[in-house]
Amino acid sequence: MKLLTVRNIRFLWVSILICALSGNAWSQVYKIVDKDGNVTYTDTAPKDGSAPVKLPELSVIETPDYQVPARQVDEESEEQLSLRQLKARYKDFAITSPQQEESLFGADQDVNIQWATGTALRQGMSVNISVDGARLPATEQSSITIPPMDRGEHTVSATLVSEDGKVIANAAPVTFFVKTPNLNTNPQGVRPTPHN
Repeated sequence: MKLLTVRNIRFLWVSILICALSGNAWSQVYKIVDKDGNVTYTDTAPKDGSAPVKLPELSVIETPDYQVPARQVDEESEEQLSLRQLKARYKDFAITSPQQEESLFGADQDVNIQWATGTALRQGMSVNISVDGARLPATEQSSITIPPMDRGEHTVSATLVSEDGKVIANAAPVTFFVKTPNLNTNPQGVRPTPHN
């Protein structure tokens, strides 16, 4: 790595000064060389009447003014996301209820299945839910309720798909259990009343 020396720093300042001064059409730049050979550039005319230095004109290229209509910008940002970008946005898609290995007590109760993601679903997206391998109708809602299930172990899975049916995200499957409460497994903690 090249170290900045006093000479390099001086050259840098001179270059900056020349660029700044050459921007003004009426400014003049003078070159002064002292008795030790040090060169100084200034916009103040020296007392010896030296003529100003002739600097080449700066090349200026004007860029065209590109204006994209606001609607087009919105369409690009909201509608033209690639599948990779959609997958990145919805990578947190997950089943939130029931939870992994949760026990649901009551074989006669409906089962509520919920899912979530940090980004709102875009228009046309839907969620496909499968319970024990049987696929349920697609929905755009964040939950569905299914009729009571038999006692035992069950598995629920969810897939987020785009409007054209492409898979955006797969939630990790969740295994849960439906149990029938009895005297040994009383989820509400209610004590049975003794009969006399």
